[in-house]
Amino acid sequence: MHVVTEAANWLWLQQRVDPLALAKQLDLNRAQVDLVLQRLHEQEVIQSNAAGWQVSAMPTHFFQKKGHSLIRTLTMYGRPIAGSQVVGVIEPQIPFLTHSQSGEWWLVCNHVGRIGYIHVDTSRLVQLE
Repeated sequence: MHVVTEAANWLWLQQRVDPLALAKQLDLNRAQVDLVLQRLHEQEVIQSNAAGWQVSAMPTHFFQKKGHSLIRTLTMYGRPIAGSQVVGVIEPQIPFLTHSQSGEWWLVCNHVGRIGYIHVDTSRLVQLE
């Protein structure tokens, strides 16, 4: 996944801009994070004000499909990598939102608004509408 996209997802998930935490999350140095933040500002993912950086609202069109786990609880991770921080779960039969995507990891939003990634292997247990 592109580092700017991953940074945007992480910032929307955290709802705060912390350059040091972002650097640690993405394994970048401070200069690289400053470039990523500039790109995110250009894309209106974050805004600058007198207090510093602020996360913008996630675009309403971002999640376009609804799904649910058929039989088991799905674990949501903060990064699209095995062993990253668990940020939430999707209980069986409880709706979640996602969008058309390819690859091993899907970005999803659960019923309480938590955003994270599920591994595509778990998608065999997911029904999309």
